[in-house]
Amino acid sequence: MCALRDNRSVSAVSLACKYRLSQQPNRPSMKKLSRRRKVSAANAGMTDGAENADDISARGRTDSTISGQAEEDEEFDFDDDDDLEYPVDDVELSQRYYLMACKEMKIHSIRNIFEGLVNEKMQCKGQVLLKDDVKACTIALLGNSNCECIVFDGNEIGQEAAQYFGDVFERNNYLTDIRITWNGLGTPGAEAICKGLLKNHYTRVLDLTGNQFNEDAAKYFKELMVENSALYELYLGHNYFREEGGELLGEGLEQNDFLRVLDLSWNHLRLKGAQAIGKALASNINLEVLNVAWNGFYIHGVSHIAMALTKNQALTDLDISCNRLSETCLGQFLKGMEKNTTLKKLRISRNHISHTGVLALLQHIQKFPTIGLQYVDIGDQHVQDDFVVLLKELQKTRKIDVQYGMVWSRDRDPIGKQDQTEDELALLNENPHYVLMEFMRLQKLRLVDLFHQMDTDKSKGISVQEFQEGLKAVDIPLKMKTLEKFVRACDLDKNGEIEYVELVEASKRHKEEIRRLSKTNVPMENTDLGRIQKLLRKIMLNNRGLPVNNDKGTDTNVQKSVDSNGTISIG
Repeated sequence: MCALRDNRSVSAVSLACKYRLSQQPNRPSMKKLSRRRKVSAANAGMTDGAENADDISARGRTDSTISGQAEEDEEFDFDDDDDLEYPVDDVELSQRYYLMACKEMKIHSIRNIFEGLVNEKMQCKGQVLLKDDVKACTIALLGNSNCECIVFDGNEIGQEAAQYFGDVFERNNYLTDIRITWNGLGTPGAEAICKGLLKNHYTRVLDLTGNQFNEDAAKYFKELMVENSALYELYLGHNYFREEGGELLGEGLEQNDFLRVLDLSWNHLRLKGAQAIGKALASNINLEVLNVAWNGFYIHGVSHIAMALTKNQALTDLDISCNRLSETCLGQFLKGMEKNTTLKKLRISRNHISHTGVLALLQHIQKFPTIGLQYVDIGDQHVQDDFVVLLKELQKTRKIDVQYGMVWSRDRDPIGKQDQTEDELALLNENPHYVLMEFMRLQKLRLVDLFHQMDTDKSKGISVQEFQEGLKAVDIPLKMKTLEKFVRACDLDKNGEIEYVELVEASKRHKEEIRRLSKTNVPMENTDLGRIQKLLRKIMLNNRGLPVNNDKGTDTNVQKSVDSNGTISIG
């Protein structure tokens, strides 16, 4: 017994067997069966007395049996543990094993683990688990038939404690989804888990993201991909397989016929490792989703992927983001795409590809109608207006969605001239509708007429983008960044549209303000409208390269008069 008390010298399997053997079935008490005998009327009185005595005796035996059963139940009462809040008699068998293991190893039970043993999903995130905590948990999981998914995320399990999981995965036939992420399992953990899953025919999802696996651990995953015929999804992102590990994983993928999803992102895969992964795609016939983002594929890896795509007819989703791909690499990739009809989603953001490259991508899709791409993600890559025009034209004939960044116009100002000036920033702090009215007055235009020109469908509402383009057409003196903020400020109800009613109301308020100012003795330059006029004049003169008459940016002799329509004249 002393040896068993030292739990560090006994395996989890041995302790689980010990607990299982120590359990005695809690059977209900047996009732005595009796048959009533027929008696004559003469002996009725004597018979009744006898039956009463028998009943008393039977009741005494029954009470004794129940009392004995209660004494037997008391042997499994663990309520004396300070950290337990559950009556052990009422818990499921695997929970009882867990509590017994915690008591014997003198550790506190963990609520998430205890309650997860009776649910389909056991989840423990962000809580540090020591070696004995993991051991007690695996003892309970060995014979558990409730859990189908276990999630251990950021528990600092480490290499030594990870070996207990191997026994569980080898013997438990109910776990279908295993997620042990960011726990530093290392090579010993990879060995234990992979060996435990070699003969497992029930687990479908294995997520071991962020566990410090290196080249030495790759051989165990290669063996797992070759021998295991049940895994559908394997996530190995954020590890350190590097070049040698990539070669081993490529060999395993080449011989695997069951995986549907494989994540190898953030693994420093490059050179021969990247080539091996690309080459494996040509032989694999079932993989549908491959994520190799944030590696170093460059021309070596992407050229092999391109060659594989000419033969592969299973892959539907490919992520090669942030792989040091240049426009030359993209050209190689597009050649492989010409004969592929099954790839639907392509993620290629954060690579060294300019507007010319992404434009060539669209042109290639347009040139080869058999290309099956329906979604392309180029991240925050800047494009020009001709890219948007081509995309809209392409969307008329096929279903395709492209995620991209800012759209630049070919006739835009140089980058250095797009910076916001202090005057423009000051103008953003003014009433946006007053700024609009004053600008249109200075240009001798009516804002209502401009609105009707932009409202081609006569819906009395135009989008913010269309309104911005309309103001650019009449040369509003604002840079792109300022204009975008200014137009959004004009949309008072923030519904994404500039409505005719909004402008009519703004025009009325503007005229009322002019009439009010005309009745005061305050100089025009000291009013809100006067300040807006000064800023607009100064910005317009600066944009034309003309000198400003004085430091205030407008003429010193500003005269004001109001006509019958409420229009103010500046002399």
